[in-house]
Amino acid sequence: DPSSAPLSPPANRSENRSVYQSRSRGWVIFTLPQPLQVGQFSVTTINRNMFLLMIAIWVVVSLWYRKWRALRAAPSFFAGMAAINKSSLFLIAILSFFIVAFHWIGVSRILAYGTCVVFYVVQVLAYAVFYVARKRRNGKVVEEEAGRAVPAKKRAFAVNLFVVDYVLLVGAFAASVWLKRGYIAVSDDKLDILVILTVLWFVSSLLTRKFDKNNFTSYYRAVAPCVKAALLMATGLAVILFGLRLFYFSRLMIFGAIPLLLGFEMVIFFLYQRYRSYGGNIRDIENVEQVREVIGREQRDLGAAGETAVRVPVGEKLENALDFIDPALFAFIGELLDLDGIDRDECGLFIDDGRIMAAGSGTENRYRLMVNIQKINDIRWMNQYLLAVHAQLKSGGYLVGMGQTTDGRMDLFRARFPRRMAGILYVFDFMWNRMMPKLPFTKKIYFALTKGRNRLISRAEILGRLYFCGFRAVAERVIDGRYYFIAQEVKTPSRNPNPTYGPLVLLKRTGAGNRPITVYKFRTMHPYSEYLQDYIYERNLLEEGGKFKDDFRVTEWGRFMRRLWLDELPMFYNWFKGDLQLVGVRPLSRQYLGLYTDELRELRGRVKPGLVPPFYADMPATLEEIMASEERYIRAYLARPFATQWRYFWKSFYNIFFKKARSA
Repeated sequence: DPSSAPLSPPANRSENRSVYQSRSRGWVIFTLPQPLQVGQFSVTTINRNMFLLMIAIWVVVSLWYRKWRALRAAPSFFAGMAAINKSSLFLIAILSFFIVAFHWIGVSRILAYGTCVVFYVVQVLAYAVFYVARKRRNGKVVEEEAGRAVPAKKRAFAVNLFVVDYVLLVGAFAASVWLKRGYIAVSDDKLDILVILTVLWFVSSLLTRKFDKNNFTSYYRAVAPCVKAALLMATGLAVILFGLRLFYFSRLMIFGAIPLLLGFEMVIFFLYQRYRSYGGNIRDIENVEQVREVIGREQRDLGAAGETAVRVPVGEKLENALDFIDPALFAFIGELLDLDGIDRDECGLFIDDGRIMAAGSGTENRYRLMVNIQKINDIRWMNQYLLAVHAQLKSGGYLVGMGQTTDGRMDLFRARFPRRMAGILYVFDFMWNRMMPKLPFTKKIYFALTKGRNRLISRAEILGRLYFCGFRAVAERVIDGRYYFIAQEVKTPSRNPNPTYGPLVLLKRTGAGNRPITVYKFRTMHPYSEYLQDYIYERNLLEEGGKFKDDFRVTEWGRFMRRLWLDELPMFYNWFKGDLQLVGVRPLSRQYLGLYTDELRELRGRVKPGLVPPFYADMPATLEEIMASEERYIRAYLARPFATQWRYFWKSFYNIFFKKARSA
């Protein structure tokens, strides 16, 4: 094999032989495979360097793996053999890596691997003698089973991370090719390298369990398998290249992909670890049944709240505390609450949600007034926080909170930047801090990176969450650009549908027979707006056309969609299901239907709601006119169904397309 001949053969073999025969017996293991290679015992300079390198690798691997301690403590012969096998494989792999890295093409494969095999056999024989001697010295047979078997932790394979990591491997290889050639072109030798890298990547990933979700409890545990897998890939690649004499491949092109892949993995695994830690483990309370379970089903009698004697009113204490924060806040609280009726020991002032969340049930019914000056935008699990406050308030107690609304954020941008720049920055801020936390495919990534801080929240969502968690809004005010609210704990279990975030909303409406149906529409309101119908009606009543007056729950794009009826397109699915008919009364919520008379509610239960309500045919202006219009339609429909549907459809069509009648 000419390729395995030494680079610098000795000039006088007999002279060199006599010199090496006088050396230490430590060379015996190294010289045993030589007759198979050259037919005689001789040591060249390059082979001697390889032997010294092998001894150094053997010592380092043994110390790092703690092989000798493992051999002494091995409960069985096969357990000790496992330690010898692993260290020997490491020795072969690392030795091959150095040979390929330093381009020692003159090193013989038979000599290198034969030396490792002979050394392995010597270790096995020595350990067998040691094991037998230890058994005799102890006077008993070593147990074959070491202690009780610990049940293995169930592994969860991250398929999405597996796919992403392979894409990173291909990208890292393409980057290494570009660094070497200055361009990327597909050729047979590059495909061969990619196939070898793919096989080694797959095997090393399985051996190191790199994609086990249980590793992502900390960043160190997540990245450690990546480092091990990279080392296995590098050493395994070296064994293949040296064993098959593939020295014509570029070392930069081959080995350069591995550190690049490791660098990419450092970033991706960090993001995934944050995603697992902060985005997917703990969930907020986001359905009605969970809220009912926390706050109970009964309605508290606020007038019968447990009154306690007021020894020292809270007014002076609270004024001194808020003087360093915002004196206007104390004035806002004093205007609406009777601070003389609240004892100072019944008031809590907080600067973050940590103490409130950590208190749990240990401080139930402790406070009559709680003031938290932390922005609600920075609280990761808002509903859990509000329910924790709920548990610590006495019956009828008050929460004073603060947040930054979408309008307040826009005003902040306008105050700091020119108008056009403020608009552009607000759009990016809206997409990142408003849309990302709401979309199902991006919200976990967002929370993993930000821990939920500085979210963009609308006024409607803040108030809606309060009602969802058993509060009612008492007052709200903007002070120095900050939105403050006062809410009272009422412990009223909500009967509204569960809140939704996405572009498609599911609304509980009343159908035929007064049975509940689910109506599908595109979102036009802020999240949690469905819990504010009573609040809006109490303060704003209804405007002309039966809509809520000054309804701040509707978004800007929602108003645009309502003008073109785009929000009602998903309702055709209800038509196909048979929940709705083409023309019919509007499907209403329980709260809105409560404004109708008992007679009209019973009459509405006799017909199906429809996609096109009689509102567009009669164009009523007040709630009374709307009820009268619906009653006329229902009685006409019950008498002559087809003729009524035909007449109302074309009349509505004319008003919509020619008189520009709109739903908002």
